[in-house]
Amino acid sequence: MTYDIALLPRQNGEDLQAAIDRLRLEEDIELDADLVARWRDIERNARKIVRGIRTTTIEPGCREMADDRTGITVSAEHYITVSIPYWYDGAQRREMLETLLQLAGQLESDTGLAAHDLQVKRWLADGITAEDAAAAYQKGRDTCAAPVTAQDSQRLGHGIIRFFSWSLQQRRRNR
Repeated sequence: MTYDIALLPRQNGEDLQAAIDRLRLEEDIELDADLVARWRDIERNARKIVRGIRTTTIEPGCREMADDRTGITVSAEHYITVSIPYWYDGAQRREMLETLLQLAGQLESDTGLAAHDLQVKRWLADGITAEDAAAAYQKGRDTCAAPVTAQDSQRLGHGIIRFFSWSLQQRRRNR
């Protein structure tokens, strides 16, 4: 389980559901060719925030950046997600969430996409703080440890992440 921020093309202040409905997420949607062409610049800027992050090219229109030390991952296939694992506690948790928010903000700037924190359930542009993220992070950890209802695992944001993960696994299998 990870803490995730999705970057999607947003129009006219729409909410996450409206953006997803408009995009009609499908397996055959490719990552924007312009983003693929600018990926080295995107990676260079990401490395200013997370020094150890490196890209893996899975196929021409699919990229993944990861830092083994921190567990931060940026997956870019149809759209982009940035994630951290749920293993952080205390001051280190806050530091990692600040890093995650900073990285997501840089990715917004570099890509022109809008970042949506799937746990806080707000767009970054609406002003998400590290405190907001820390509270949502803890709730996510608690939910992973003891799910309350089936609905916890069916939240909209996690549906996006499951779709991205499934699609990425399918592409890896087909290589």
